[in-house]
Amino acid sequence: MECEALDRFLSKIEIDENTGCWIWVAAKDGDGYGTIKFQGTQYRAHRLSYEHFVGPIPEGFVVRHNCPSGDNSSCVNPEHLLAGTHQDNMRDMVAAGRHKGKGACPGERHGNAKLTDNDVEVIRLLHSTKQMKQTELCLAFGISSGMMSKIVNRKYWRHI
Repeated sequence: MECEALDRFLSKIEIDENTGCWIWVAAKDGDGYGTIKFQGTQYRAHRLSYEHFVGPIPEGFVVRHNCPSGDNSSCVNPEHLLAGTHQDNMRDMVAAGRHKGKGACPGERHGNAKLTDNDVEVIRLLHSTKQMKQTELCLAFGISSGMMSKIVNRKYWRHI
């Protein structure tokens, strides 16, 4: 980044004295990440910060947040940014309790659940005692054969 662009970048942050985070106070995307247009291209501000202050982002890597107070998507402090794989980033998300997708809310508490915890216990009992085949259970409980297989093999509803 040239000097004028760097001055423009730095004018869009406020430093949080408690955490040291450089909070992006300008435009943000729907996920809360700062955005800035630089040389005709729209960037996420934390990625631009990493590239300017740390160096190139390795091929296939993402820029992760490692703020003292936890992940802060609006932070652009290069000392709080590190490159990593997508898998590293997903582990960070789960560890921080921000995982909202499949598996985040297990069992009947999941918004799309068709079964209750009790249904799953019954399914497993009927299947393990060979009282009903998976195809019969699918019809009885109104779920797909793929879902049924994952339930009886404990890939889904593992908490039961």
